[in-house]
Amino acid sequence: MKRAASPLTGVLLMAAGAALAPWIDVFAKLVPHEIPVAQVTAARFIVQSSLLLPIAAFLAVLHLPSRQEIGLHLIRATLIMVTTALFFTALRATPIADAIAVFFVEPFMLTLLGAWILKETVGPRRIIACVIGFIRALFVIQPSFADTGPVALWRCCPSELPRVLQSI
Repeated sequence: MKRAASPLTGVLLMAAGAALAPWIDVFAKLVPHEIPVAQVTAARFIVQSSLLLPIAAFLAVLHLPSRQEIGLHLIRATLIMVTTALFFTALRATPIADAIAVFFVEPFMLTLLGAWILKETVGPRRIIACVIGFIRALFVIQPSFADTGPVALWRCCPSELPRVLQSI
């Protein structure tokens, strides 16, 4: 029988992940442009898996998926790899602080979209936290939003594309 991880273990692992994850993005930013994004993405997942599997085995939280779950896991893994590749592509065109700030807006959006689309229960404290977090992210993005806005929002219009490419 698997033993349940304590809340303290979860907090420590989350804190370690939050401290280490941006370093992976820094290394992705420093990779020369000649190396394909797909190769950088694959390297990230190989390193990440080799670091996390021993920890998960030690904590006895590994789960062998059932046949019904395998398809969902494959879809999820594919979507995670695609979004990571898109994020690494955006890192090549934006300052790292802006890219990470845009990336950290995602949980706020997912919380609010979950309430709207999935009809999940989201209390007022969580909505206030999302709004405050979003405003704080805008403070980070604001100083250079004029240069990286189209790239950060993934909607470069043709008239803006030359200026964006020059800023790279």
